[in-house]
Amino acid sequence: MKINTLNYIDSLRWIAITLVLIVHAWLLFQASGTSISEYTRILMGFWQFWVILFFLVSAYTLFRSLDIRKEHNIKYFFIRRFFRIAPLYYSIILILYFTTSGVFDPWSQNISWITIWNVLLHIFFLNGFFSDTYDSIVWVEWTIFVEVWFYILLPLIYFYRKHIHIISIALLMIMIATFVAIKLFSIAWPSYVVIYKSPLIQFFPFLVWCYMYIYEDHLWINTFFQKYKYTILVSLLALVMILAKWSVPFLNIIMTLAFSCFFLVIKNTPIVLFNNRYLQFIGKISFSLYLIHFIVLTLVINNWSEMFFHSYSVVFILCIVYWFVFLLSTLSYFLIEVNGIKLWQRIISSWFIK
Repeated sequence: MKINTLNYIDSLRWIAITLVLIVHAWLLFQASGTSISEYTRILMGFWQFWVILFFLVSAYTLFRSLDIRKEHNIKYFFIRRFFRIAPLYYSIILILYFTTSGVFDPWSQNISWITIWNVLLHIFFLNGFFSDTYDSIVWVEWTIFVEVWFYILLPLIYFYRKHIHIISIALLMIMIATFVAIKLFSIAWPSYVVIYKSPLIQFFPFLVWCYMYIYEDHLWINTFFQKYKYTILVSLLALVMILAKWSVPFLNIIMTLAFSCFFLVIKNTPIVLFNNRYLQFIGKISFSLYLIHFIVLTLVINNWSEMFFHSYSVVFILCIVYWFVFLLSTLSYFLIEVNGIKLWQRIISSWFIK
């Protein structure tokens, strides 16, 4: 069955990946010794919450896919999801494993050794259970770990959606209890990061956007967000600037709700800036961009930073690096991702559909 493409979903993806690229661009400024204001540094650090937008988009599109396909055999769902992420994810991990013994961690300034144990944990999506492997090869793979474990939970949510309120309350209580435990027991790095980047915390945003799919077509909701779209956008921007300045608890919950409002504006309003087909292409290749960009950044910083920063401005280097990342991501999208999709279609049609 063909699922209609939602252009505003690709719009959300390009916005999310753009903010992630901006956050990680700070590494180049740091490596070059370029000074930035304290507020800019805090603001760039705050943009890490925009990775949540990828989780929200996944929840919405996957719940919608399950609902439209009406498949009672859940193995089709798992085959589709596996071949959507595994070909590119595995390719990058294996390339790094066979071409280098370790990868540079720009955050800790250390080398992480790529052992066969580390690779196996990543292949079986178990790396997030250990503090020394949750982000140790691609440096952004913790999100893949969370995403895959959401795939395991999603069919349960879908088939028992009549009880989604009970499931929501349970997950929200687990999330709040986890935050309280972190503060109460003064859990320190790296255990704190492992807990924060775990399904315990990150499942709540997924669940909220399952709600979003179920209740999005209520007339009063669409009318409200169409009528007050610019007021909502300005208010959300102000909220982000305020939250970046003052630390408040439960930012995951606040940003999830803020993104929900942003989604309803994008969905119900044809704003040209957000619905540009060229930018939507960036949304299509966002998975490749996400996995590739950090590797290229760390390679530049670790191997050529002194040579580049001595001769060129950091902004020029950043533009060149991200242009190269864009070309690599476009190639990987068409050569690996698209073929991965064709492969699961072939497997389902040949092996399972009689």
